[in-house]
Amino acid sequence: MVISPPPRGQEHRLVLHCWSDQPSRQWTLDIAERVVAVALGLSAAGLVLSHISHVRTNTVIDDSTGLARAAMAIRVFSASG
Repeated sequence: MVISPPPRGQEHRLVLHCWSDQPSRQWTLDIAERVVAVALGLSAAGLVLSHISHVRTNTVIDDSTGLARAAMAIRVFSASG
């Protein structure tokens, strides 16, 4: 069995929020899916992004507005390149 060493560099946790102009969780999940697709393709000058993963997505209907919103958690490991 080969055990990989832990990633060197920094761990970044991003929480992204999006709101829908509709009272539909599915509508908001469609927006969240596109946001996560962009986040998984991130790149940064001078950094090597060794691991990008979608951790979770939570949705809720806002009590005060009645509109849907979503929060997405993204985890990124980086090292100087």
